[in-house]
Amino acid sequence: MLTKILLLSLQMSLLGSTLGGNILIWPMEGSHWLNVKMIIDELIKKEHNVTVLVASGALFITPTSKPSLTFEIYKVPFGKERIEGVIKNFVLTWLENRPSPSTIWRFYQEMAKVIKDFHVVSGEICDGVLKNQKLMEKLKSSKFEVLVSDPVFPCGDIVALKLGIPFIYSLRFSPASTVEKHCGKVPYPPSYVPAVLSELTDQMSFTDRIRNFISYHLQDYMFETLWKQWDSYYSKALDGSHWLNIKIILEELIQRNHNVTVLASSATLLINSNVKSPVNFEVIPVLFKTSDIDSLVEHMIMLWIDHRPTPLTLWTFYKELGKLVDTFFRINIQICDGVLNNPRLMARLQKGGFDVLVADPVTICGDLVALKLGIPFMYTLRFSPASTVERHCGKIPAPVSYVPAALSELTDQMTFAERVKNTISYPLQDYIFQSYWGAWNSYYSKVL
Repeated sequence: MLTKILLLSLQMSLLGSTLGGNILIWPMEGSHWLNVKMIIDELIKKEHNVTVLVASGALFITPTSKPSLTFEIYKVPFGKERIEGVIKNFVLTWLENRPSPSTIWRFYQEMAKVIKDFHVVSGEICDGVLKNQKLMEKLKSSKFEVLVSDPVFPCGDIVALKLGIPFIYSLRFSPASTVEKHCGKVPYPPSYVPAVLSELTDQMSFTDRIRNFISYHLQDYMFETLWKQWDSYYSKALDGSHWLNIKIILEELIQRNHNVTVLASSATLLINSNVKSPVNFEVIPVLFKTSDIDSLVEHMIMLWIDHRPTPLTLWTFYKELGKLVDTFFRINIQICDGVLNNPRLMARLQKGGFDVLVADPVTICGDLVALKLGIPFMYTLRFSPASTVERHCGKIPAPVSYVPAALSELTDQMTFAERVKNTISYPLQDYIFQSYWGAWNSYYSKVL
């Protein structure tokens, strides 16, 4: 009897307590909602708390009252009829122009018309959440642990990034799984995973593998053509991606009981220094407006989309970039002067007794501020072409045989020919850097 009691006590001591998670759902209409609904029901059975984001013009998603299930309804400028019309057009196009090797081009030609309307609706849905400050603040305060997203509706990944949580796609849907590969980072080796719409299985002959390989590249091209307009939307929505990157670092530092102070200009786009926060903010007075930053970011995005650098367009890209860099410098000098030529602010920073300065290399003068305060500094990422800023100002080692130059589109697994290309890329981009950034030599010399 004593042995049984001891064994029971041992077993009970090994049992751990489990707590339900807090999960956010980014759903899609129609049959996709039925698929997500099954996932939600299973999550609730396992005692997770689930919140579903629902547009006011939703067709199939009906908010219900259930324990552990919450519906967050956001306003959109369309009704149920609009969603119904988009779905109907999509189904009819699919039935009348079902894709096959001989009809694939006609299918995408007809589908492009439907997708154009779908993009308009999707954009309004994205705006209904991302541009709703009250809703975003409410979602942030809810402390979700993961976002489950249907890949058909864009922006689930943006919402997850804004909330600083991981996201999971509920299914593989897009042609050749392009969305899941590029946005969801799902691995798709073409020798083993058949492309969606290819009508192949995972048991492929050598001929099937070749067909599958071609299908992936062909449908990637189709995707880029049909979904290209989302490049600017994503870029604009994430124009503060550098702040989001630093924000993650700040949150981790605060969790470890460090005192953090952020230097933010009075015309910043995303950094809100007026909200209650464990972070201390020092506001830098500047003459430019938030609209100037917004315009600069938008022009930078359009330049990258219209003149993306390749070996053939590199000089055109840098010629256009030079015009934007000049505007960027004028704005950046105001930020630098707002700190370095502000005796009161510098005195407060000196008294702050800081141990280290964490700088984003895109905003210049972080190294100057650190030198003036007599403290070390570190860069948060490698950003500049060929990591020129980071190498020359941050003293980051970048051996050309091992570290690929930024914008070279190489990886750390380089062939001999790619190493040669990388070796040429470094001095070339150093020369371009010196041409554009030479104006800062006199500024740095004057300050130091």
